[in-house]
Amino acid sequence: MPGPRVQGLSAKTIIVGVSSNRAPRPCTLDMQESVIQLYDEHRIVKVLTCPIHDAVQRFKVEKCVYERLSPHPRLIGYHGMRSDIGHSGGIVLDVAINGSVADYLAEHPNTPRDIRTRWCLEIAEALVHLHSNNVIWSDGNPANVLLDAELNSVISDFGGSSIDGSLATAFGPPGYSRLDGSRASPSFHADIFSFGSIVFYVLSGSHPVLGTFGEGTLPSLPGSVGSAFGKIIRKCWNDGYETTSQLRGDVQEATFVSEPPLSSVLGRVSDCFFVAVSLTWPLSTAPQPPRLSYQLLVFAPDDCRPHTLSVARYWYTFRW
Repeated sequence: MPGPRVQGLSAKTIIVGVSSNRAPRPCTLDMQESVIQLYDEHRIVKVLTCPIHDAVQRFKVEKCVYERLSPHPRLIGYHGMRSDIGHSGGIVLDVAINGSVADYLAEHPNTPRDIRTRWCLEIAEALVHLHSNNVIWSDGNPANVLLDAELNSVISDFGGSSIDGSLATAFGPPGYSRLDGSRASPSFHADIFSFGSIVFYVLSGSHPVLGTFGEGTLPSLPGSVGSAFGKIIRKCWNDGYETTSQLRGDVQEATFVSEPPLSSVLGRVSDCFFVAVSLTWPLSTAPQPPRLSYQLLVFAPDDCRPHTLSVARYWYTFRW
């Protein structure tokens, strides 16, 4: 059986197995700032291997961000520090069993749109949480958006983040960070800019080419993005949002509008006999509208076993 996938945690990390209590050695000839060790079946340890000052500072920033923001359903799970390994200890995190969004879409190009739009909403919710705690991600890109076993998205990699106005030390790759000279002292708008590019990639499967953004030229949007999300992307790139809360509201609206009609979903199970229907409106204390869910009990004609179809307001999930 293949081991768990932990891709996407950092462009400067490599994967090694846990073979001893000693600090792991880089597996390449070039100096690596950190490595990822498998801690157990469900967790990994991110370990600093390069004790230079800048690397140590980035490691401390990442630890600080996790301690400030965790736990939260839209961040990779943080389980504290392991003090008996490496130069500065190890950061214990959940394993992202399905890797990064970038890797997943490369391997599953036919991923349904409702899953993709759900990721967009979840990433927006993560940014609201970061910014409400005065943290700027600064390195937003599809490689740093990870997927758990249920394909829920979480964000990760905060070593280069800005906390309480400090300078950021890491930035997204071309197309995901500004090229107008504002990278050294990022604002919340820098994360919103990156979010627009992430949405572009999630919905189209292609990386945006923004090499001429500083000259006022933006790339055209492919039809797969859709008009509602297309407007969001352009507002992100043009500083059209004052806050990430406004952004999240537009993403919620676009996610709802982009869903296929209920009739098309029920058509997928037209060979089943529906015997019961219940409508639920779950209560929620989260700062967003509760999801309207339809619960339909069906019998498969071959074995008459009951199954459940759950249709959510923003996405549909089948449980057979």
